Amino acid sequence: MKIAVDYQSAEGRRTGLGVYTENLVAAMREEAPDTEFLLYKTGTDRDLGAAERMVWESFAIPVRTLGDRPNVVFRPAFAPAVWSPVPQVVTIHDLIGRIFPRNLPPGARFYWSTWLPFCVRRARAVLANSECTRRDIERFLGIPASRVRVVLEAPGKAFAPGDRADAAARLSQRFGLGTPFFITVGTLEPRKNLPRLLRAFALYRKSAPDGARLALAGKSGGQEPELRRLAEELGIAEEVRFLGYVTDAELNLLYNAALGY
Repeated sequence: MKIAVDYQSAEGRRTGLGVYTENLVAAMREEAPDTEFLLYKTGTDRDLGAAERMVWESFAIPVRTLGDRPNVVFRPAFAPAVWSPVPQVVTIHDLIGRIFPRNLPPGARFYWSTWLPFCVRRARAVLANSECTRRDIERFLGIPASRVRVVLEAPGKAFAPGDRADAAARLSQRFGLGTPFFITVGTLEPRKNLPRLLRAFALYRKSAPDGARLALAGKSGGQEPELRRLAEELGIAEEVRFLGYVTDAELNLLYNAALGY
């Protein structure tokens, strides 16, 4: 058995989709040691633009499969090719770009709201990471339930319960982050609705002046300056910490030490 994997999302600084891809491929290799996995990479550590992604997914990968002749192409993130010489399996994590396209710039809006739904119908099988996403696939893409299978996600090996006090002490050395604190994790971009989070946190601080801080972990998606300005306007700038991109080890400490997520 030979499986080709679109590994682009796991290159460079991984976010959620890249973490999913890297860990799932590692687990599949352990479970199926006799299977050959071909990891298709772009060779760049930056995020692809919408046009670049369409060329990669619908041209570059199908051309590679003509020579490699895998039994199947697995797309753990983003879209299948419009045409492929071999069957394709795709994981759909959510359809936020289809449901809320206004939160995206024009190029990304076309990709997520129009191009990806069009391409998903070309897949032989579709995986959803939740029952909610499965229902959205049926509702918004018209793909019958018989073609969609829910495969729930599990924590990576880097994450495990630990001692809260020890985690807090190590975080204090690394980030100067005192306890207690709430944590949110994800790229700082408009679709994450982070301004609402800051406003909710400001209300919390009014009712609990000596309460917890708020830590935001994740790389900047262009919204960090706006969020910093909003924190200043709300009078919570001293209680909000922007940690930037964190490693899995640091994230494990944050989850262990946090008051809530």
